[in-house]
Amino acid sequence: MGIMRYINGPYCLHIMVRHTPITPPAAEKLKSAIKAIPGFRSFMKLKTLTIADDLVNIYWALPHLGAKPAAEEVTNMLDLVLQEIRCYAGAFDDKCEDCRAVPAPQIILLDGIPGHHCISCQKAMMLRKEAEAAEYDARKGDYPRATRVGVCIALFMGAFWGISQHMLVALNSDVFVKTAVIGSMVTGGAVFWGVFKIVGKKESRGLKLAALLTVASRLGASVISWSDFLIHSQPVPTNWVEMVVASIAADLLFIGVLCLVRWTKPRPTITFQPVTVGGYNASACPTDRVTA
Repeated sequence: MGIMRYINGPYCLHIMVRHTPITPPAAEKLKSAIKAIPGFRSFMKLKTLTIADDLVNIYWALPHLGAKPAAEEVTNMLDLVLQEIRCYAGAFDDKCEDCRAVPAPQIILLDGIPGHHCISCQKAMMLRKEAEAAEYDARKGDYPRATRVGVCIALFMGAFWGISQHMLVALNSDVFVKTAVIGSMVTGGAVFWGVFKIVGKKESRGLKLAALLTVASRLGASVISWSDFLIHSQPVPTNWVEMVVASIAADLLFIGVLCLVRWTKPRPTITFQPVTVGGYNASACPTDRVTA
């Protein structure tokens, strides 16, 4: 338990309790029992409770320094949570959780989750992850097919929004601009999803391809809408120009957001770090205090 901060996120009061595995029905009962603890619902409003077969994970957002509770209040809440957990699960016996044959008293963070893992099992897991990572790196994305799929999505979205823009031109400027921005978001999301669904892994080539198709789709929509005005000898409305500018600006901004989305499974990795009981563990959590 401790005060932790995730990347670009708020400070959180974090409590994680590991226990022996329990069945899914028992886990649901345990979750209900923890929620029913007197004062749990009112103890700091913003909180997340996650129950797994061998893990209870609770964290409260701390948006303001004044929202930080007293240490006694936290320890009392932890005692109440532990009482409920003991009704459904037991404590670990300090043996390796993987082979169950070798004592492993040292608590190890396995990708951020504390547990007991002996040296042999750690090496075996590292070798397995290294093999999976090598296989992941050797996999080649089907870019010709991804390009075809991305082009089809871009053409469809471009035609759809091009026709829609001409139909919605009678609306006021605010609604028209908002519709254009929504169109950019939907188009970008569809193109990125289609490209990475085929490629299978996130690479710079895929990002460039998806970004290019997204911009091309929005430009195509504007050309279709403008051509319709030209064919019917109609003047180009002012709100149409605002829409084009809003679409391009929204594309440039939203593409940056889309590039941060995972889209596919990440490269397999695994990290082991020892836990310093009652102190700091700089290598495992550079900015966080981790106590056990």
